[in-house]
Amino acid sequence: MELRFLSVGQSQGEDFDDGMIDKISKVKIQYNKQNIVAIALFYDKRQMYKFHNFCCNAVSKFYFYVQEEEFIIEKDDCKYIAYLDLQQVSGTFDGRYITSLQFATYNGQSAHFKASCLGNQFYIENFGDTFSSCSGSFDTNGLTSLSFKVIPLNSTDQERIQNTILYLSYGSHYPQQYIPQFSQFLNYPQN
Repeated sequence: MELRFLSVGQSQGEDFDDGMIDKISKVKIQYNKQNIVAIALFYDKRQMYKFHNFCCNAVSKFYFYVQEEEFIIEKDDCKYIAYLDLQQVSGTFDGRYITSLQFATYNGQSAHFKASCLGNQFYIENFGDTFSSCSGSFDTNGLTSLSFKVIPLNSTDQERIQNTILYLSYGSHYPQQYIPQFSQFLNYPQN
């Protein structure tokens, strides 16, 4: 299987690469008035995390007006809805720094981290895939590039996404669909 990467920005400053092959479960972002300053990624099964360019000192955060927020990708309890894998990473890039980031899942959960929002918009997405590891570069003022490794969703998750789309499209007239790992049909009325 060929590895695919989707990226934005130019590599300037220090490089980082997580090198993980697991789904992202939480993203923590630090930003100031101009740029996205730092990113931290937490991974699904290993509960590992990688911090890049983080300002951990409270005095430094206050002095540089750094705000910190996180986006937890929660797992859904409903059996017919796919796990909330990341579907899209978008934001703005001003030619040197990433100035805003937005993360969205297949289920519509999203978070927007706004610094200045100046620059050109970018979208990193590939339907049917989710994001694994992250790499990129940063200097003392912020993130200059981001690149995400894309991994395909397994067939069960793709089936669940299709079922969710059908349910949202047809409502109570949703046709019965069989989900392979479960032993029963979903109890929706026939057309």
